[in-house]
Amino acid sequence: MRQKIVVVVIFLLFIALSSTLYYQYKENQKYISYLSSTTFTDFSSRIHSPIQYNREMYSDIIESETISIYQLEQLLRYNSAISRKIHKYDKLALNTLNRIDDIDDSFFRNPESIGNFFILFAKSLSQEDGYKNYQAWLLETDDSKEYPLNQSQLEKILIIQSVNELWKQSFLEHLGDVLYPDKGGVRTSSTAKYHKNGIKDDYWVNIILSMKEKTNEFLKSYESADTLGDILLDY
Repeated sequence: MRQKIVVVVIFLLFIALSSTLYYQYKENQKYISYLSSTTFTDFSSRIHSPIQYNREMYSDIIESETISIYQLEQLLRYNSAISRKIHKYDKLALNTLNRIDDIDDSFFRNPESIGNFFILFAKSLSQEDGYKNYQAWLLETDDSKEYPLNQSQLEKILIIQSVNELWKQSFLEHLGDVLYPDKGGVRTSSTAKYHKNGIKDDYWVNIILSMKEKTNEFLKSYESADTLGDILLDY
């Protein structure tokens, strides 16, 4: 009788342990799926889309040699979004998931420097219009109002445009199958793998590494420039 009780207890413990392990497995799969979907959405929409929008605006600004309030507002918003997301995934890859050991925290300073350039640009223009607060100036000035660019400003936006093109190339190389189907990729049917298990894939790590490598290679053509801030932020 005692032996039967022991067997029953062991059996019940086995069932309980199996149930716990299965529950943990399911919860882990849910978390992987959630993180994968969030990562894919961030890279395909919240980083890539601003790069695309910026691309169009840089082209229009350089062609007209002017910048409008609307364009400036959008560039402030988009470059801030790129900087925040790059910093988030830079840290995720390096510190949380230990996926790679050669991303350093300094890379996010490059998109951050672009955002800071446009903040300083907005402050300069707002002061010319008699404002102490550039955010109030943006709110109160007509979106369509345009400001001519001087040669220095134009040259810096050309630099930013060049880097933005390099970043677009990084997405083409590592996520082109869904972002650029006209280049031979597959449309939405190929996104399922990214949403389900994409966090385990190297595509998002490779995008950051590629952006970093291309930016560092670009900076080599400028003497003593470690980040874009060394070139852009001299207002």
